[in-house]
Amino acid sequence: MGQTDVELNTLTDVTFDSGRLLHAYLVTGPSGPRRDAFTDRLAAALVCSGSGEVPCGQCPDCRKAFRGVHPDIIRRGRPEDKSVFPVELIREICADSAVMPNEAGRKVYILSDGERMNAAAQNALLKTLEEPPVHCAFLLPVEDPSVFLPTVRSRCAQLRVPDEPAFDAQALADADRFLDLLASDPVRAAAFLSGMDTKKESREAFFRFLSAAAERAPTRLAEGRLSPGLWARLDRALDQADQYRVYNLNAGHIVGMLAACLTAPAGKL
Repeated sequence: MGQTDVELNTLTDVTFDSGRLLHAYLVTGPSGPRRDAFTDRLAAALVCSGSGEVPCGQCPDCRKAFRGVHPDIIRRGRPEDKSVFPVELIREICADSAVMPNEAGRKVYILSDGERMNAAAQNALLKTLEEPPVHCAFLLPVEDPSVFLPTVRSRCAQLRVPDEPAFDAQALADADRFLDLLASDPVRAAAFLSGMDTKKESREAFFRFLSAAAERAPTRLAEGRLSPGLWARLDRALDQADQYRVYNLNAGHIVGMLAACLTAPAGKL
């Protein structure tokens, strides 16, 4: 299987063809939230009970996947007390892969710490990759795919997640203005949100602004320019916005949620 470069401007807009999803993927790219988000979205696509482009974001399987509670998405990695990914754990995973899924049409195994998987562990995994159960898929997020044996790589499709692009000047300017207002007057910050263009054609610009605000806010917290209380509210609101976006809710609805979260009395959160 060859490598496919997935050029991602917006991770949550990535969709997959349900008829072409395979049983094993190397998800390659720098370790961090961006690769994790792409891996999670691919896992959701593999269990999605929708059709056509997946994940649909609406079916019960997608909802559980995006909440991190789907019983058929299984995450395994190197135990903290081990220097390598134990071959015994790989054998357990391969044995478990023979068991039918609980709810979805597939069981998806996300195997992290591929860099710590030695030749013995990789060869143990290879036996299952060569003759995988029809109801299983394996995702191997890794920075450098060359850490895997050629025999393992040849059994996997490769999806490369590129570095996150820099934010455009408008997104950064809007983020700084919003955070300035939030620090001084959350009500004015909410009004600023309500005045943003959230029409369909401007949706992506709106979400670039939110991403820029999320990236800038921790620095302001560390510098004392944003209170811990406001940071906690903002962090919670942005997490909720991500979930709303997954379900493709109207951006205006997301603005309303953000404004309410930032201005609600402390006991009403």
